Amino acid sequence: MAHGARFLLAALALSTAWLGACEEKQRPAYVKTPPKSDDESGTSRGGEAGARPTSPGASSGGKGSGGTGDDCGESPGIDTSDLCDDQVIQVTVRKPNLYFLLDVSGSMAEAITPSGHTSKLEASKKAITRVVKDRGPRLNYGLAAFPSMRTSHPEEECHPAREVFEVTPGDPLVCGVPQKSGPVLDALASRLLSLRAGGGTPLSPSIETLAADLLSLPGDTALIVLTDGAPNCNPNAKCSASECSLSLYGERVGDIQCGPAVNCCDESVVGQDVLDPGSYCFDSDASVEIVANLKDAGVSTFIIGVPGADEFEDLMNDLSEAGGTARKGATKYFDVGDESDLDDALDEISQAVAMPCTLELDDAPDGSNLLNVYLDETLIKAGTDDGWTFDKGKITLLGDSCSRVQKGEVSEIAIVSGCGTILK
Repeated sequence: MAHGARFLLAALALSTAWLGACEEKQRPAYVKTPPKSDDESGTSRGGEAGARPTSPGASSGGKGSGGTGDDCGESPGIDTSDLCDDQVIQVTVRKPNLYFLLDVSGSMAEAITPSGHTSKLEASKKAITRVVKDRGPRLNYGLAAFPSMRTSHPEEECHPAREVFEVTPGDPLVCGVPQKSGPVLDALASRLLSLRAGGGTPLSPSIETLAADLLSLPGDTALIVLTDGAPNCNPNAKCSASECSLSLYGERVGDIQCGPAVNCCDESVVGQDVLDPGSYCFDSDASVEIVANLKDAGVSTFIIGVPGADEFEDLMNDLSEAGGTARKGATKYFDVGDESDLDDALDEISQAVAMPCTLELDDAPDGSNLLNVYLDETLIKAGTDDGWTFDKGKITLLGDSCSRVQKGEVSEIAIVSGCGTILK
């Protein structure tokens, strides 16, 4: 549109809209919070542009945010009173997919801290439930567990993952806030409750089993692997004693004492005493390769190592590098030591996935000289370290602006098209 200005108003990760023309110096219009009734406590912020709700009754979420008219009041909609045109064109934004791949091998039954009573598996279940509750409708969620063994069938201890919870949108907001309980959250929590620890760690065959479904999902997809040890269970793997779990942990096989000088993953050493000795090799190369293949196809993989994984730091780092999610510093993966660390890791990952710093514009202008970006009511300048850039129809937020969006500190983003860009 050559003349006038348009607005892109984004209720973070949920919806996007272009609004009609404005004069060059006008500010973006925002959803206005309904005035409080006389019997409500606090000071009314009623008609303030960009006012944020201070109580459920004052929420601007209304019916559109999962509430009801009786509970939250009718949604006021987008205020176009100050615009010279009230054209509104909705643009659908696909919510990202957050897919959990949870290690339920036997070692996950151990306590997450030496003095604690909560197992690594139980801590992981609680952390997953919390993040689904906190992020709510900003994401779609899926879950698989590996191995897919039944405790009564120990021969299944190397079976690849099975999907426990099909990818599903999170529960809608109620009065503009996440629900403490909802059908999606309750169903996921129920599936998590049923999981028990046992078996090996067949990581590469599990990801291979899930890959086709992950790649077929619409929108961006991120895979989160929660594990406490090196992958194994590949009967075709070959390894030295240094990567053989039987030798590394000094296990005894019949009359053979495994150790650094005795490779109990070598069939010529253990003969018929060990079934599929390659299954006890750390399946490092195959796991890194399958994670890299996923990244090349568009799915990033985050690695969260609960206590025990630190023994295999190099492999955890390699998996993070291959998945495109390596962290700064020597430790590239999320190395967690207790339940608090686990919560923090999932919170950081889910924020980054749910609130991307790159916004793709439909019907974008040819250049950025007629664009301005607002976070809530604050203009951020182009060409600064904490500003934004525009390239090929996409706006990318930088520095502190990106960080604020990912931390959930910004309630609305407005992109104005048609008014001269404010530079540094």
